[in-house]
Amino acid sequence: MWTAVLIGQRWRQPAYAMPVAVVIVADACTLLTLTGAWLVARRGGSARSWLTVLATLLFLWGFLAIFSIGLGLLVAAMACLALRIRLGSRRPAARRRSRVGAGLILSLGLVPLSALAMDRPVVACTPGGSQTSVPLWMWFGGSSGSSGQVRGAVTAAGSNRSTGHLTVGGTTYAYSCAGGRLTRFRSSAG
Repeated sequence: MWTAVLIGQRWRQPAYAMPVAVVIVADACTLLTLTGAWLVARRGGSARSWLTVLATLLFLWGFLAIFSIGLGLLVAAMACLALRIRLGSRRPAARRRSRVGAGLILSLGLVPLSALAMDRPVVACTPGGSQTSVPLWMWFGGSSGSSGQVRGAVTAAGSNRSTGHLTVGGTTYAYSCAGGRLTRFRSSAG
């Protein structure tokens, strides 16, 4: 629930440049997460369902962080998966399917929500200038051509002001930062 609230707050902030579709997907994922949690609580066997979610999250973040801590996360994911399979093999087939279903529903909701919660704004103002990033939803085919390109980021010498342009998925964003705060953020289709 906290993640859905966080995404709703970010949607209202212009620096995230978040389309309505992302909020709709986050709402659907919240519904899946709540349904999966309800199934786990109703049917018991929560350790197996949560191991499914944990293994899925570890695989996702292991692949995304493959050049830093990713290998360790992948090893942990394989250990969770092995434990999950071992715990699941002790139950009859009919009950096993219902437990996998709850874990699968939890994973389908919780994994995208966790990825969206960690997403950064298109422009983040810092005391020394600004930082730019490409939104997560642009990684999944939401852009044509180059997905993120910074042009003309300028920090005034001796001041804490910066201005620049960022092109993400065909939309150009012009921004200004002063004192670590975003003072201007405008978009134009490009």
